[in-house]
Amino acid sequence: GSPAVDHEWEPPLPYVSFANHPDWEFVGRDDSLAQHLPLSTPGGQVLNIVRCLRGPISFIRATHQWQTAAYTGQTATVQNHIENFCGFWVNFNFIPISVNMAGFGDVQSFESIDFNKRFKVRCPNPRFASDVFHQRQLEHLLSASPEGFAITQGGTIQVAESEWLPAQIEVMLGFFQEFFGQVPDFVWKELGVWPRPIPKQED
Repeated sequence: GSPAVDHEWEPPLPYVSFANHPDWEFVGRDDSLAQHLPLSTPGGQVLNIVRCLRGPISFIRATHQWQTAAYTGQTATVQNHIENFCGFWVNFNFIPISVNMAGFGDVQSFESIDFNKRFKVRCPNPRFASDVFHQRQLEHLLSASPEGFAITQGGTIQVAESEWLPAQIEVMLGFFQEFFGQVPDFVWKELGVWPRPIPKQED
């Protein structure tokens, strides 16, 4: 499910690690990633790459820069473009769910009026959504207040746009750790994922 699954088998480039995150790697530039990541435009430069390709929740973050030319008669005006990309993915099965983003299935309603006003949860399996979004999970989302995310069938997690500085990545990883940590044991067993891939959140 990783957007860089092919790339990680290539000879690794020299990288710099992070003091507080020994599993994170920093690479200044790797333009070959433009062939593997779902960027808005192919080609260009891929810079400031931060990645963690191990663990139940992985990610890759990059700054993508490219140029386009607009012609007026014989004069060309070059425009510079930039986007910050960050993709997350999981190495376990999970039924697709989206929160405040486009997704599959109908919008699900829950027992919290405040939650239903702030979040639109879509899932093709209403029972699964009800099992995952129990009262503690609703409280977690109301407290964390994520902009939006969508877990796809292939395990990729799409997230709302951001600059994706290391601190923002850390917050998002922490949110997903708690989100999956709130999923009950019986749900993981029904998914055929046991022992659970993310430790259970204790009361």
